[in-house]
Amino acid sequence: MTNLAGATLLITGASGFTGRHACTHFSQKGMHVVALTRDKAAWEAQGIEGTALYCDLSNEQGIRDAVARVQPDYVLHLAGQNAVRSSWQEPLHTVQVNMLGTLYLLDALRACRSSRIIVVTSKLKSSLFELFTPMHPYGFSKGLQELAAYAWGSLFDLDVVLAEPSNLIGPGPSTGICSLLAQHAVEQERGCNKGAFTLHHGHSTRDYVDVRDAVSAYEQLFVAGARGVSYEIASGVQRTLVEVVKVLNACAAVDIEVKWQQDPAVGDGDAQIALDKASERISSREASKMLEEEQAAQQSSSKPPVRSAAVLGWRRSFSFEQSIQDIMAYHQERVR
Repeated sequence: MTNLAGATLLITGASGFTGRHACTHFSQKGMHVVALTRDKAAWEAQGIEGTALYCDLSNEQGIRDAVARVQPDYVLHLAGQNAVRSSWQEPLHTVQVNMLGTLYLLDALRACRSSRIIVVTSKLKSSLFELFTPMHPYGFSKGLQELAAYAWGSLFDLDVVLAEPSNLIGPGPSTGICSLLAQHAVEQERGCNKGAFTLHHGHSTRDYVDVRDAVSAYEQLFVAGARGVSYEIASGVQRTLVEVVKVLNACAAVDIEVKWQQDPAVGDGDAQIALDKASERISSREASKMLEEEQAAQQSSSKPPVRSAAVLGWRRSFSFEQSIQDIMAYHQERVR
């Protein structure tokens, strides 16, 4: 088995929710972690030991200079614009960061032929045929990112592995629905928030994975993942928002006051907003045709393979309930 200790790892988006956990995890594995981030204040506030370089993904020359300086053995590409709502507000910026920024990084890594590169995509990405009628600019940008990663890997013989995590949860500064609900619950406990939390489509389902388990999966991909393959990182359990609130209530001192609505408008409902907009544009006949085309594409031998990270021996260590407890504890330490 590959020994990662002593190897140099470049992590983009190191000051983000997943990046912080990744820096700690791989430093503890004995790797020399170099954090690439555009947010100097956020990085310094973390207090994590390690080298940091400051550069925006849209800065092509800055990316080249960083890669040339670090000469990484491994690269974990986490950086990007990851909010559906923001993608509606700044669609060109979203595409620039998620797709073009990925190409800047991969092109710079052509000079480091032995580097193993993990590009982290998204469950909300547009598939090949969905790129023609995407649900939102974010999904479009992540679909293009995936295509760019496959293409540069194939064209220039780069050791690229893709990771597709489901909704990541866990302690830390996350804007995901579980973290927002936990923060609201803690504020309600402390008497500093008396309003109801508005939620939409309580019976729509999502798969949740602890961010610490996802980082563990990335380690497994570094060690045993096959180049040119996309690995799904998921719990395999679909949970409704009603179930999420129930688990949070079991951890909180008081029940969260929730206002349920069927007309999505804010926050984590962004994905559903996009789905509703797409439904307005696409007739049932067109949707049926797209489904047939996508199924045909999935059956094509030329389509890059998709596997579960479980085939590499990855297993989750954190239950959903444990993740929620840790999220609650995180906010209880910060809400005064």
